[in-house]
Amino acid sequence: KYLLQEGAIVDHCFHRDFLSGGNSSSASGTCSEGMNTNLMPFTTNYVLSVTVELMEYYICAGIEVGLFTGCWHLLTGYWYLDFLSSTRLNVLSGMRDCMKERKALEKGIMAAENTGASANNN
Repeated sequence: KYLLQEGAIVDHCFHRDFLSGGNSSSASGTCSEGMNTNLMPFTTNYVLSVTVELMEYYICAGIEVGLFTGCWHLLTGYWYLDFLSSTRLNVLSGMRDCMKERKALEKGIMAAENTGASANNN
């Protein structure tokens, strides 16, 4: 819980500093101002991904060593494992989609700069 909160604070401070060019700092030393929701929370998602992966590991280990006994417990364990796997896939897919959008935006900016530079040369 606390690690995820710390990740959110790191993301918030990075976004604040990124948007202001690094010239902004709050008087209290914390990052409590509003955050731009268009930016991907990379640290938060990384922490969430690693945490869910560890949870998957412990559920798998519990199933392998026989901590889940009986059909009901095994069903619950596999259901939870499925839930954790889909959660991790959703987080990773969101991060991948954000990176694809960022690369497409960078290509568009580079193309516009090249077009502008070639127009200035003529």
